[in-house]
Formats: sequence, structure tokens, C-alpha cells
Amino acid sequence: MPSKTMTLSRKLMLAFGLISLVTLIEGLIVWNNIRSVDLEMKRVIESLIPQTERIAVLETTIFRASLETRHAMLMRTDEKRTKTIAEILRLKSETDRISQEL
Repeated sequence: MPSKTMTLSRKLMLAFGLISLVTLIEGLIVWNNIRSVDLEMKRVIESLIPQTERIAVLETTIFRASLETRHAMLMRTDEKRTKTIAEILRLKSETDRISQEL
């Protein structure tokens, strides 16, 4: 349609229609991006957060083993030293188990 024969109301309706179409297309693009972000967040929640929790447990266990080692060096009796070394070995096996899970 030539623009000279179009009335003002038709021109406004055409412009409104084009703007609505562009807005709809942009809305669909944004919706798709939000859906992608949502899927990525679900992946992070399911895989990475449990890994971070395991690493924190591993770090705490190693720290406890370090403290027990220092404690064993300060023990004056063999009985207490033996108990402390048994605890260190237990912490080591726990550390090995957590490491295997990672």
C-alpha cells in the first residue's frame, strides 16, 4: 500500500502492529534465555553444590587429622598415643572415602 493513500489511523495501526510483533519476538527470546538459565541452575544445584559440600567435609576431616597428629606428639603415655593414632587412621580412611566420591 502506498503511504499516500493510507489514512492516519491505518498508519498508526500498522506501526502498533509492528511494535507489538517486535515486542513479542523479544519476549520469546527473553523467555528462551530464562529457560536456559533455569536449566543451568538446576544442573548446578544437582551436581556442583554436593561436590562443594563434600570438599568442605574433606577439608574439615584433614584439619581434624592434623590436630590429632599434633595431639599424638604431645601424649605422654603409650595408651593415649595409641588411641590418638587410631583416631588419625580412622580420619585417614574417612578422607580416602570422601576423595573417592569426588
